[in-house]
Amino acid sequence: MTDLGLALARAIARNARTQSTTLAKIMGLLSPDKLDGSRRENWPFEDLAALVLTHRNCPEREGAAFLERARLPRELKARIARNTASREILEALKSEDSATVQRAAALNLRAPNDVQ
Repeated sequence: MTDLGLALARAIARNARTQSTTLAKIMGLLSPDKLDGSRRENWPFEDLAALVLTHRNCPEREGAAFLERARLPRELKARIARNTASREILEALKSEDSATVQRAAALNLRAPNDVQ
């Protein structure tokens, strides 16, 4: 993905009206080697993944499957867990190895039920 493609994908992911099919296509463009947290130049791709996974129209099943195949850094998974409204994504994050990610997902899963 070029710099222009990345900028365009980020703009699309920031739009609240973006449809789930478009977000799924963006996830398909994100290769695992750009998401492992090992290189600074990959941070924009990781931020794009977070934008898509926390988008209100993110397709839940595809988002959970994406999390399984992508090697996202723990900090990014915790950020996603704190900011997504998707139950399926939160359930996937709740089964992570990291206690930090598990706790963030569990708190976010519980939060909507606590507010009345």
